[in-house]
Amino acid sequence: MQRYVILGLICGITASILKLATPAATGFIFDYVLGTSTVPAFVTHIGIPSAPEQLLVVVAIGVVVVSVLAVAISTIGRYFNQVAVLRLQAGIRNRLFRHALRLPLNRLHLATSGGVTSLLRHDASSSGGLLSSLVFNPLASITQLVGTIVVLLFIDARMLLGPLVLAPLMFLCHHYWVDRIRPYWHDLHATRTVTDSGATETFGGIRVVRSFGRETTEARRFLLTQNLEIRRHLMAWWGSIVVEVGWALLIPISVAALLWYGAARVLADAAGVTAGTLGPADALTAGDLVMFLFYLAMLLEPMATIARSGTEAQRGLAGLERVLAVLDLPRDHPPSTGQQTVNPDQVKGRIALQDVSFQYPDTSSPVIRKVSFEIEAAEIVALVGRSGAGKSTLCDLIARLLAPTSGVIRLDGTDISKIDVGSYRNLVSIVEQDVFLFDGTIADNIAYGRRDASMEEIVQAADAAQVSEFVHRQPNGFETVIGERGVHLSGGQRQRLAIARALLADPRILIMDEATSDLDGEGERLIQESLRSLMKGRTVLVIAHRLSTVASADRIVMLDHGQIVETGTPEELWNNSKHFQTVMQMQLLDSNDVGIEELV
Repeated sequence: MQRYVILGLICGITASILKLATPAATGFIFDYVLGTSTVPAFVTHIGIPSAPEQLLVVVAIGVVVVSVLAVAISTIGRYFNQVAVLRLQAGIRNRLFRHALRLPLNRLHLATSGGVTSLLRHDASSSGGLLSSLVFNPLASITQLVGTIVVLLFIDARMLLGPLVLAPLMFLCHHYWVDRIRPYWHDLHATRTVTDSGATETFGGIRVVRSFGRETTEARRFLLTQNLEIRRHLMAWWGSIVVEVGWALLIPISVAALLWYGAARVLADAAGVTAGTLGPADALTAGDLVMFLFYLAMLLEPMATIARSGTEAQRGLAGLERVLAVLDLPRDHPPSTGQQTVNPDQVKGRIALQDVSFQYPDTSSPVIRKVSFEIEAAEIVALVGRSGAGKSTLCDLIARLLAPTSGVIRLDGTDISKIDVGSYRNLVSIVEQDVFLFDGTIADNIAYGRRDASMEEIVQAADAAQVSEFVHRQPNGFETVIGERGVHLSGGQRQRLAIARALLADPRILIMDEATSDLDGEGERLIQESLRSLMKGRTVLVIAHRLSTVASADRIVMLDHGQIVETGTPEELWNNSKHFQTVMQMQLLDSNDVGIEELV
């Protein structure tokens, strides 16, 4: 990208210098073609004819050539600038996206999907646009400004004094006003985030919206946020346009004032030359005045461009502040020296928790309190407890989706915080209750955790999870596109597809967060035996909301308010624990589940 920036700057500076030739040629024509002044000697020395008609042709051709060259170089420079800006925007988006992927889950849960999209699209784009508003445009304008001032000093320094006095006053006013514009852009970005988030949320829950007949309400809410966004955009626009109007008025006022002053000077100097009190070389001619007015416009134009760039930069700075605020957030499990990688073939899968506690930021009480227990290698442990007992949080801690506030979690005796997080997570697969599938084919979703898997391996995992049973009824088999979040599949089909995805990853640790809760009794029985055989050799942690799931566990850990209240085998707890019986009767039994006698 640096190469494009440098080439763009070189082209912009060169084009700005070439533009200075046109006013000089105009003044030359007024004095030496249309006027009576003698053509300078250097013109005839370089072979240019001095006859007015021929001189006019040569100058006109020269102006055309220089103008075409300036436009060509400027266009090439704008291309380089555009490439640099687009690459910078893409770089900001990529860095922001990669950083957001590694933020702690509690931070991401606070962000809406529409808000993240707005940040990646609008804020990253406006941040990249700062390259134009703070580098390319100002530097080309400064080149033109300096070159014009130098030329004007040679023409008449006294006439230059007026614009140079007015310019600082305008810049002071501009600086004072620009500081007031950025909050408007902040408000606009915030409103745009609300608008995008609301639209994303509405279409994500379109089934709920339609089932409750809330289409009109959602449309009204979207209209209100759109109206607010329009009002705030107009406020930001008015704040920016004030500066542009000021500079737009300065140019004609300055031209009119200098036209009056310059014309009076030309008349006075002409009278002085006639009277013999002023030499012709010291007199201000009509050509000098015309050339001066052209250069004056070229002087004020870059000033206005710089001022306009300053106001445009406020939008980019507002977006950049939002981007930097996200990039400043600490990453989840930041990389550190000394972390070790693990070989999956050498991992047994024994997990030990010692005095583990966890508390979400900005909350007053911990979710997990001093939890200690061990899961032996290849053991199936069911977590049981009322809603809010901390089961899902405990699974997230073991999967390293969250980091304990205190305490230690060990894998085969090694503190998991000492293991590279990527290496550790390759050992873990999770099947959640709220299954998330991607908008792709069935095969793509099964192979999401193992992109190098062959079709034969995908089919084997699908057979084990009873996915092939409904895949063969699809029009394109495993190449059938299932839609966003698997909208074309039933709840049970999505659940089995998620199980196949986890099985293909061949994890050492399998976490099933209510993994069979979306299956009916028949669907669950179809996969129970295959799951038990596939779980052999793996450490399995199951969040149980069904009695049949509890019955298949080697051991049960009961949680209540983030603490372990009881542990034991299913038979032991059913025979000896009133609390366990109460939970079973209240939450786990349904009409499709196994009976109590099967558990006992």
